Parts: sequence; structure tokens; C-alpha cells
Amino acid sequence: SMGGAAVLDLAASLGSSKPVRGVAAIAPWNGITDAATPSSVAGNIKSPVLLFCSKMDQLCPCSGEVGAATGAGQTWASDVLFNTIFAGRTKDWFGGVDAIFDAAAARGGGVNTTLVELSRGGHFAMAGIGRKQLEDLGRRMGQLRIVMDIGISAAEINTGTSVSETGGLVLRVTTAFLEETLRGDETEFVDAMRDVSSEEDAVTIRTGTGE
Repeated sequence: SMGGAAVLDLAASLGSSKPVRGVAAIAPWNGITDAATPSSVAGNIKSPVLLFCSKMDQLCPCSGEVGAATGAGQTWASDVLFNTIFAGRTKDWFGGVDAIFDAAAARGGGVNTTLVELSRGGHFAMAGIGRKQLEDLGRRMGQLRIVMDIGISAAEINTGTSVSETGGLVLRVTTAFLEETLRGDETEFVDAMRDVSSEEDAVTIRTGTGE
């Protein structure tokens, strides 16, 4: 989320000054206000871009208001928490991940942009992080129970498959993308995208080259 946004901002700021071979961002957060939102600068990235989002992500959904699909932020307690942490941001993160894709896909020069939209998997599930890991982390950090509950709910939205399978899918596609952009091996990425495309009920793939 925040890391994905930072990677996109960095790649955009480097532009052509330093070679960036490829940029992969999982559930990038488009709600930052004290720096450039990724959607406002994604058009400056000169390398291929791979994005992931989940329609069931409670924190950084593909589009729409935070929690609209899952209920996060809809109770008074979680709404107060969200408004405290994310004060000053729009609740749709300025168009969300879809807005980042649209900006990157509009680039000229035939540079590839790929967005993998999942219909399952909460924010943490895309990284293969499940309930027990979040509970353990919350205890170590001394977090309030409400913070843990919101995080755990985000990880547990995973209809039809396990957290490890969702995380494994994201990992395989990301690794294959990096193999292509860093080593020039297109085979694994083509195979991974074909396998993902076969899961028609769970995944939507959008691509753009700006041409």
C-alpha cells in the first residue's frame, strides 16, 4: 500500500535520469496528500508497470470508497479510526488503483502497463498474511483490539480460496514480471498471465500501452 505508492512515486521522479527496468506495486495507496499521489505522476514512469488490486480490499480497493464492499469504516468506531489516521483524504483515494492504472496506461511509447484485479483477497491476503500472523503482530506492537480487528477482517476477506493461495498467485505473477523486466525472460510472465486468465471468476486483467 504505502510501499507501493512510494515505489511508483520514486520511479516517476527518476524518469529517464536513471534506468528503472520495471515497477511492481501491490495494492498501491493513492490517498497520500503530503506527496504526489501516484495517479498524478504515473504517466512519467518510463518502464513497464505491474499493479495488483482486490475488489474486496478494505484499505486500498481497486476503486470506490474504502470499505464499500466489505464494511470497513462503516461502524462508528472504525469510522473514527479511519478519519483519524487518514484525515484530509477523500474516501475513494482519489480514484484508487484504477486511477493509477489509467494514468500509467495512457503513457506513450508503447510501454506496457498491466493491472491484475482480484475479486477475492483482503489487503493483507494479497501478501499471503493470514489471521494468526496479524494477531501475533498486533500483540507484539501492543495495538488496540479495534486496530487488530480491522486488519484481521481485511486479511480474512478471501472468498473461494485460502490466504496462502491468493498470496501465492500474487507472488508468482510478480516474480515472473521481474524475470521479464530484469532478465528479458518473457516465458514465465506469459505463462503466469495465461494461468491467471484461466481463473475467469476470480481475476480480471487490464493492459495498456498508450498507443
